[in-house]
Amino acid sequence: MKSHIYNMLRLSAALLTVLLLILVQYLPEREESILKNPDFDSDLYSETASQGKASIEWLDLHSGKWRCQHQPYKHISCGQTVTLKEEVGLGIDLSGFKGLRLKMWYEGSGNRFRVFIRNFEEGISVEGDYSSTKFMSLLIKTRELNDGTLDIEFNEFSTAEWWAAQWDVSREAARVSVDMMQSMGIDFIDPGDHVMQIVDIVIVGDWIKPDVLYFAVLIIWLVIIVTEGMVRIYNLYRRSVRSEETIFALVNNNVKLTQAQLSLKERVGRDPLTGALNRDGLQQYLDRLRAEHGSIPLGILLLDIDHFKSINDNYGHATGDEVLKQLVILIINNSRANDCFARWGGEEFVLVCPDVLNDQIFIIADKLRRLVEHFDFCDRDQFNITVSIGAAIGPSHNIDALIKEADRRLYIAKENGRNQVNFVDPQT
Repeated sequence: MKSHIYNMLRLSAALLTVLLLILVQYLPEREESILKNPDFDSDLYSETASQGKASIEWLDLHSGKWRCQHQPYKHISCGQTVTLKEEVGLGIDLSGFKGLRLKMWYEGSGNRFRVFIRNFEEGISVEGDYSSTKFMSLLIKTRELNDGTLDIEFNEFSTAEWWAAQWDVSREAARVSVDMMQSMGIDFIDPGDHVMQIVDIVIVGDWIKPDVLYFAVLIIWLVIIVTEGMVRIYNLYRRSVRSEETIFALVNNNVKLTQAQLSLKERVGRDPLTGALNRDGLQQYLDRLRAEHGSIPLGILLLDIDHFKSINDNYGHATGDEVLKQLVILIINNSRANDCFARWGGEEFVLVCPDVLNDQIFIIADKLRRLVEHFDFCDRDQFNITVSIGAAIGPSHNIDALIKEADRRLYIAKENGRNQVNFVDPQT
């Protein structure tokens, strides 16, 4: 195949790629109204309990405006619900959509409202028992309705704990699902006088999912590249019958280069999760420090996250991993430029402070302890962690003894109640 044919194929593929990328950016979203669909029923509801009640009434049925008066009592609510299917046990599949677009207005003193959806779960939900459908909800600040429009993605919802506990479902079954949606609604669970006007509830999605377009682009390029590559290899083979030794040498050098790259990656001394140095990286740092400066005063801080197992148990390992990564960033950003921070193992880290004085090491350690204590991890309200720190100081040529002493001090800090620094000045 001649060179100009290759160029034409590549140019055609490039033009098609540009067109597809433009299409995915500017293709209008797919929108379908839920509230204005004549097949779906919309109504108001309120709950009454023995110690309180909530009342609700239409102010303007045509415009979708209603009023809810909610007394200060838990476990009651009032709002508007839309039934997507009359028959219990059936629902509509919204898995092809990405979320909801709420067009609504609010007047009142409330700080938040709730958006909820119910989905029939095969193998769990019981036909005829509405309470068995999976209940998923999302609390939204009323101030987010400034312009009267609010977009919510389905993955923002969370499954109610009471539903998961009542039906004893697995973690996978408790995930958000909208493949058999039965109802959705908006209500208030906080006391107050609330006036809400729901103009429309729209489900929003893509006509063509971006990953489908990207996959099509990938297939096109793969076909062109593979075809061109095979033809070029065939032509090259025909022209290079007498150059096998040269080709073998190039292939052999390429293999050696690949092996060298893999070996280099294996020697990179960084923890893949947090980006901090690992033990190998720390050892390389210490070797370089001794080679450049000889024996100098060295401070060692051994940090351990208090009750880290409970974070993984209560919030999941993904949250635990995020805590570790944010802790590394926090410590590095608040350490000296020549300090070295490394992951020692699990939730344990070590900070090496070269050329530090005896009276400085405790100050550094306690500053970091307080920073961790007051830092909001994972953007969660009321989500904080603490660390226990063991500190030691001495000459850099005796690093193993320093780490052993810091580890002993860390053990004492945890035994004494955690969230503290344990250090004894060797000169006192």
